[in-house]
Amino acid sequence: MKKTIDSICNTVLRGKYKFVLISGNGGAGKSTFAKILQEKLVLAGKTVSIISTDDYMKDKAYRKNNFITYNDKSGKPKTAYIASTFPEAYNYQSLDKAIHSQNTDIIIVEGIGVALILDALKTHIKFLCK
Repeated sequence: MKKTIDSICNTVLRGKYKFVLISGNGGAGKSTFAKILQEKLVLAGKTVSIISTDDYMKDKAYRKNNFITYNDKSGKPKTAYIASTFPEAYNYQSLDKAIHSQNTDIIIVEGIGVALILDALKTHIKFLCK
């Protein structure tokens, strides 16, 4: 993971990037990865904020019936919220407001399904580049 973080950090520092998007399965380490990347970028002199898309999912009533059960790598049953990968599952007005309230050099956006909702982010969020 260190080589990956160093590579991303160097790429961000060389370019004029405002956003770093991190997506992956539940429990894959997205939040941890984001925090480590944030620390490295701060040490390099950048101000960095992290936004988790999980915080902008619609209310529990909307999500209630969108769970599946599956077996993890060890064969243990797990429950996952499948609608997190659907664009309709997010409150884009609140996410847009959160993004615009950040006064940092770089914004890291992390969460389940970030890659899958990218088109919706482009449509609903007022900017993706500064």
